[in-house]
Amino acid sequence: MAPPARRPFAAVIFDLDGTLVDSIGDIADGANKALAELGHPPRPVSDYHKLAGGGNRLLMSGALDTTDDALLDKAVALKVAADAASDHAASVPFPGIPTLLDGLASGGDSGGAPAPPPALAILSNKTEPFVKALTARLFPAVPFRVVAGATERRPLKPDAGALGAVCRELGVAPSDTVLVGDTEVDMAAAAAAGATAVGVAWGFRGGDALRAGGGGAVVETVEELRAVLQAGVPPVAKETVAV
Repeated sequence: MAPPARRPFAAVIFDLDGTLVDSIGDIADGANKALAELGHPPRPVSDYHKLAGGGNRLLMSGALDTTDDALLDKAVALKVAADAASDHAASVPFPGIPTLLDGLASGGDSGGAPAPPPALAILSNKTEPFVKALTARLFPAVPFRVVAGATERRPLKPDAGALGAVCRELGVAPSDTVLVGDTEVDMAAAAAAGATAVGVAWGFRGGDALRAGGGGAVVETVEELRAVLQAGVPPVAKETVAV
């Protein structure tokens, strides 16, 4: 008996930094400017591959090697100010990403029989105004229905409520959704909400780290990602938590 046909994803939600956009240079620049204001030496860009992904507070906690709340409050404020003063000119889409997004938006990458294109969204732990500004600059023609970043209105990934809030705004079930990201934070966020997780090896952590963490498929190229998205929802049912 042939395996049951997979249903297409109702929504494809992307992380931004390290997934769609190569922004590690700008992330390091903003964090190092905050460190300089605090009298600390800069860290090499390579350090930020391990520190980025969990939001500004975790980023600066790692950069300063501290959990002191007062110091972190100041460090985060300095990082946000540095980001606001930057034009983020070093942040660019990864090769192949614009074409992938255009195909998804048109339904041309759905594979198989014609189907309505999935709802597209971004869910980032970067401060929301910067997420919206960077998305508008780099992907002005992509019809993202939700562009969500760090805000007091929702928790950060990997909390299930982060992805759950975006799914509610899109009007889709997490079980019909795929979250594409580049860190263990994204993989855990998808698992917590009952969505499909896909990790991209070209991002901050690399494929080996994502595979070691388990919890979803890991793709090495944009073409592999396109194939996974075309394949649709995996046949093994996922348990969806209330969010």
